Amino acid sequence: MEALAALDPLLHAPAPAVEIQALAAALHEQLGQDAEALRLYRLVAARGPWHADVSNAIGRVSARLGQVEEALAIFDGVLAREPLDPEAHFNRGNALRMLYRREEAIEAYRAVLPLHAGYARLALLDIGRQQQALHDLGGARISGLQHQIATGGSPESIAFRLATEYYAWPLDLALIARLATELGAAYAARTPRPVLPPPPPRTPGQRLRIGLVSPDFWSHPVGYFVEGLIASAAARAADWVVYSHRDPQPDDLTERLRGHATGWHDVRSWSDEQLAGQVRADGVDVLVDLSGHGTDSRITALTSRPAPFQLSWLGYHGTTGLPYVDAVIADPVCVPEEEAQFVTEHVLRLPHTRFAYTPQPGVPPVAPSPARSRGAVTFGCFQYGVKIGPQVVAAWSEVAAALPQARWVIAVVTQDPSDSDRDRMRRRFAEAGFAPEHLELRGVRPMPDYLAGYADVDLVLDTFPFTGGTTTAEALWMGVPTLTLSSPGMVGRQGEQILTAAGLPQWVTHSVEEYVARAVDAGRSAPTVAWTAERATMRERVRETPLFDTERFGRDWMAAVRAAWRERVGEEADTDTGARDSVIDCIERGDYTTYFFVPDHAKESGGVKMIYDHVRCLNRHDHRAVVVHQEEGFTPDWLTPYFEADADGSLVDVPVRYLSTGDVPLLPEDTFVIPEGFPDLMADQDIIDTGCKRIVFCLNWYYVLNVLPFGTYWDSYGITDCLSITGTQTEYLRQIMPGLRCKQVVGHVPSDVFSPPEAPSEKLLQVAFIPSRDGGTKAHNVIKTFHALHPHLRAVSFVEARGLPRDDYAALLRESAFYLHVDEASSWGTAPIEAFLSHCLVAGWDGVGGREFLSDHNAWLADNGDIMGLARALGRLVEAYLHGSIAPSVWEQMQAATRRYTLEAERDSVLQAHLELRQERLAELRVVAGSASAGSP
Repeated sequence: MEALAALDPLLHAPAPAVEIQALAAALHEQLGQDAEALRLYRLVAARGPWHADVSNAIGRVSARLGQVEEALAIFDGVLAREPLDPEAHFNRGNALRMLYRREEAIEAYRAVLPLHAGYARLALLDIGRQQQALHDLGGARISGLQHQIATGGSPESIAFRLATEYYAWPLDLALIARLATELGAAYAARTPRPVLPPPPPRTPGQRLRIGLVSPDFWSHPVGYFVEGLIASAAARAADWVVYSHRDPQPDDLTERLRGHATGWHDVRSWSDEQLAGQVRADGVDVLVDLSGHGTDSRITALTSRPAPFQLSWLGYHGTTGLPYVDAVIADPVCVPEEEAQFVTEHVLRLPHTRFAYTPQPGVPPVAPSPARSRGAVTFGCFQYGVKIGPQVVAAWSEVAAALPQARWVIAVVTQDPSDSDRDRMRRRFAEAGFAPEHLELRGVRPMPDYLAGYADVDLVLDTFPFTGGTTTAEALWMGVPTLTLSSPGMVGRQGEQILTAAGLPQWVTHSVEEYVARAVDAGRSAPTVAWTAERATMRERVRETPLFDTERFGRDWMAAVRAAWRERVGEEADTDTGARDSVIDCIERGDYTTYFFVPDHAKESGGVKMIYDHVRCLNRHDHRAVVVHQEEGFTPDWLTPYFEADADGSLVDVPVRYLSTGDVPLLPEDTFVIPEGFPDLMADQDIIDTGCKRIVFCLNWYYVLNVLPFGTYWDSYGITDCLSITGTQTEYLRQIMPGLRCKQVVGHVPSDVFSPPEAPSEKLLQVAFIPSRDGGTKAHNVIKTFHALHPHLRAVSFVEARGLPRDDYAALLRESAFYLHVDEASSWGTAPIEAFLSHCLVAGWDGVGGREFLSDHNAWLADNGDIMGLARALGRLVEAYLHGSIAPSVWEQMQAATRRYTLEAERDSVLQAHLELRQERLAELRVVAGSASAGSP
């Protein structure tokens, strides 16, 4: 830009020199300003004698601007005058390549080889690429070897030679590993390593800093897979620095990724040394290359080892063979133990899948299976044409011969505007015996149209050995299964990996014969069998699987990378000042989650409902709270009447996760709430290792000491904070566990559900009761004793309310004159409050929790466990009711007791308790951080 600015006065002089215009044109071309470059080149051509260099430049820039046919004519004109001009031959090959005239492009490139060594090196690589596209892998191998010799083993030649082998059938994994090792070692040996400055000082245990290097931080499969990772909750525990070397302009995905990154560098024009220097200056701990030996890779910037731990992941499907790449991220399916010998790097296996797919917004709905209306199957494959090799066409031809009425929809993924690639594909299929009327070949379509195209397909047939990745995940999201053939290597097993992670291993085959037979069987049965009928539910079935669960994937990825980092660097867990400061920052801005463990109670439980209520309350008031159950898929169906639900049945404002699936992404700033009856969970080392805050929610005093191992209390587990639901219980806890910090919270009883009858006359002479947890023995003994002591009250009936739906139970209370409370061990039972609201008179044992609201002023009480005493108290109550001697103050005291258990009271107590817990934790962390700072040198 500075050079152009300096030329500007000379360029706008009345008669600028042609040399100035030529220099300006070249500078504009270097800056990618092709339109202005073309204008200036044409001015130069018009002013001076004909020159091959100028004509070549005009044709070169015209081709980039989309005027390829015009450019080809220009190059032909140059060669007519200068038959041995190497640049014109090379440019002509480029133009023919851009027109997808592949055979002609190869011949044009071949003409360069004896004319100019520099252009020959470029031409050899392009010859090989066209041979790959034409499935001439033997020719591509020769071109790759020639290019390696000509360049001395450049990164491009390494990438090309390895890529060629990944398309060969059968894939030779040992050959690829040997080739990668030899080429990588040779490149590393002859490549000088720049001397970098020492890394910034790092405090052991500080937040991990992860660098990502890729050209694909845009609407590209790599970009989408990366977004699922760094947008996950687990990723918040690290700092992310992005090194983007993409030429096109950023898009919406780029901007979203920027929002998740701590640092962002656009490095397209940087040298490897500049890039490595920036990585070192940024203090990156783990550098992740996302391209491997793929297009526009910058993996050579890792040569000088700018980061202490360097990984390959995602955009490349095999070993790099480079000694400065420490590990490759895989999973047990794509790199099983027996194939680790073919990977030069350490294999870092994630437990479920090496990547998770993020569906994008605006995806079309799942369409019905076409076979069920058409009466015959439609097979499909939406892949790059280079993957559809002769072995694939041969297998498909066997399927087509067995199913002559089958329809085939093949999307040949190229940008070919002239249909030449599709014409070649059509000839190949015709030669293999496909009926033209049953074959539809498609080209590139916009994303919504491409996804909508799955509506025309019943079953995708995968390519092999290079199986589909993103396309397979997209097909599943559109309700279409993929039949894959698993073979050695990450590319060969990718289909198996995806289908296994999606819970669909039945679509994996392991030989060509099995692949063909399975396709034929599926095709024959497609119009009638379940797999096509269940298509509408496919999206919902795979939504929660590891393939689509980016939160679970984020936890897996972070755990594996962090563990590998610690093993390599020798660090312990993140407990230093830097980590604490990060936790403090998260808690101060409210960026943390409170997880409430809830036992999997299939029967109605007041404690379970209370926790669900508290989670809903926190989420409705700008706190993140989550219910955690044990077994995947468990749902307490009895809660449905108490909560609003979404269309899919999920409770509004009550998100749920499961321990059994590892679906709880605990971070150091989070809080894990454990009911008092689960000491094993209090001692769970996996939870302790996260560094999160653990507190106990005491719902029932009765279980506090009954479940703890002898001689232990909560502080034995490092727990010093508690939520308690009654004052009586709080006092009890403070007495037996001195130093325990208790915050009292309350539950609520919905007054709109439990309400008095419209007229007192609607009350029946009956006693409603819920049997105690001993199976009802105590309640029935009280009732028998009541009948024995009060034979004149035989007209009083007893109605057991166990198992009634909520609304039926409320109706029972509205019509009953009395309620019998027989739960002596309860911490806080809602039943007496529900009875009070329904204008039921209460007789019962007070229970420890009952002392909060039951008294001689509003109920007829007996000592806990006194069966005779409770039967007599109930008799006195019934007789007072029959004689009309219930004092008005009793009704007033009943209603006064209920006012402590309103929705507003619950909200205020819950929010206040969690505010105090947050403030106390911040104070603790600041004290520890201050002590650490004071003790540092």
